[in-house]
Amino acid sequence: MAWTPVAYAADAQLDVNNMLGREYMAFPGLYPTIANKIMSGGRPYKTKQEVYDSLGGNEAMIDRLKTYEKVIVVKPFDGSARSPPNRI
Repeated sequence: MAWTPVAYAADAQLDVNNMLGREYMAFPGLYPTIANKIMSGGRPYKTKQEVYDSLGGNEAMIDRLKTYEKVIVVKPFDGSARSPPNRI
């Protein structure tokens, strides 16, 4: 059975290079396990595929993350505006 996320705001962005752990709570099913893997898996990412690869081939996690495909963005890491990239 596929994971079905709760509706999210039309302007929501899942910024994988700049989000803090607690910000993943806005995306049901991603916090804490998937969020932690993304944050510790090799940020900054250059592509969405690199983000999926950071989940170590776990198909259930990849499928769950892909339910947010439309809002995943891979922006450059902005260290001046955020806490360290692996901070939860």
